[in-house]
Amino acid sequence: MMWRSAALSGLVALVLVSLCDVVATAQCNEPDCSKAKFNYDQSSCLGPASWPDITPCWSTCSGSRQSPVNIRRNDATSRTSLGVFSFNIGPQQPFQVSTTIDGFKTNSKVSTTDHVVLSDVTQFGLSGNSFRLDGFHFHAGKFNNAKGSEHSFDGEFQPMELHMVFYNTKYPDISAAIQQSDGLLVIGVLAQVFDRARPSPFPGCVHTFQRTLSRVLMDSLKDKNPKSGKSCEETVDSTLTLQDLLPADRESYYTYEGSLTTPPCSETVTWIVMKCPIVVTKSVLRRFKRLEISKNGERLGVHGSRRPVQRGKNHTPFVLLKNF
Repeated sequence: MMWRSAALSGLVALVLVSLCDVVATAQCNEPDCSKAKFNYDQSSCLGPASWPDITPCWSTCSGSRQSPVNIRRNDATSRTSLGVFSFNIGPQQPFQVSTTIDGFKTNSKVSTTDHVVLSDVTQFGLSGNSFRLDGFHFHAGKFNNAKGSEHSFDGEFQPMELHMVFYNTKYPDISAAIQQSDGLLVIGVLAQVFDRARPSPFPGCVHTFQRTLSRVLMDSLKDKNPKSGKSCEETVDSTLTLQDLLPADRESYYTYEGSLTTPPCSETVTWIVMKCPIVVTKSVLRRFKRLEISKNGERLGVHGSRRPVQRGKNHTPFVLLKNF
């Protein structure tokens, strides 16, 4: 009887292993785009290197104008004719945002009653278009790793990066705009953490310590636990201004044509990466990395939430402009 029991146990174990393999394969190859999942684990079949192969509608993730990029300052062509973009509201005018957290995806959506619109964008054939702010989110790196931004300047990264996502107002919403070549515009702002001892790698930039943004983020990231089953549903409402999100120098930027940095990696984004960073508290970075992103207790800082640089590591094989 003992050998039969052992054999049966072995058979059960083999079946379970086989089932696990099937489940893993199903997750790694999902024909239904709406069910596809991804993560930032470099060793996983769901990690950044495998995004183009997970599901057919993510094949663009291996395209020729992918983001983020390394911004090689000396390779940028100065075009002062680009001028300065403008907004329909003043830098201190408040607007409402609602923040939700779904795993490693955090998103702060601007209220539908608030219209924050960017205009005077002239690069890449966008003259005459205006873009509405849909929302913003952050990216960060692993625990005990200062590399957290997605874009880099001359190979140097910062602890976090803010992305303000706009869509072209000629389209009804962001879902429609994402399909169009002139549909999206994203302002990227690198974020440092407050540290008096560390010299700034951004010469000529004034430290812009974002106290209000830091407080709002601390409130939004508080007590988010996927085990409760409620984290995807909970929202935190806050009030912010453009001054809270952008550096003191709101005029100087780099710009290039790129993509979303998460699947489906749509190559419909005009990127504006601000020349100067903002500064947030160390507590914000710590709390962000400690977000529980799965029901098994995994925290964001295990693998981070940043896509590796796609272009510009050693040279700049694309048009990179600056307006200063």
